[in-house]
Amino acid sequence: MGDFNFDLLKTDSHADSENFLNTLGSFFFQPQILQPTRITDHSATLIDNIFFNSLEHNIISGNIVYDLTDHLPNFIVFDKHMKLKSGTNIYKRNYSQLNDSTLIDEISSINWHSIFPHESNPSDMFSCIYKKVSEIIDRHAPVKKLSRKETKFYSKFYSKLQIYVSLKQA
Repeated sequence: MGDFNFDLLKTDSHADSENFLNTLGSFFFQPQILQPTRITDHSATLIDNIFFNSLEHNIISGNIVYDLTDHLPNFIVFDKHMKLKSGTNIYKRNYSQLNDSTLIDEISSINWHSIFPHESNPSDMFSCIYKKVSEIIDRHAPVKKLSRKETKFYSKFYSKLQIYVSLKQA
């Protein structure tokens, strides 16, 4: 948690913010604060955040609207004994066989005219593009349902990693 100074509201237009979010996401860390945390008369940014990576816990998080400073305080509440509901499935992409250049070559070789020869509606065209690119990505990095044992492992592993990183920084 902290004031990271990467505006998560601008990940589409700011490469450093996007890279920051993607790096944390690659370790299952997901942002828990989704609304602006610094609000002025002329701007609103999301630069304060809490990232959490447990797949097993339900959490509640948010901002406390209080004008002590120009940054809103954040909070997170989780019950360490709470588990995911029975039957909840967690999925992960399998990148073990991914060859970047082969993936890029296959996407580059798509004949777009054959994908949507009769489409003129931009929304329909986007759907065709998304479907085709998703099919290719699924072949190169298929989505795999994690077993209950794998879900527990990843949750415990990344929690221990977080503790280690915190101790190392102290």
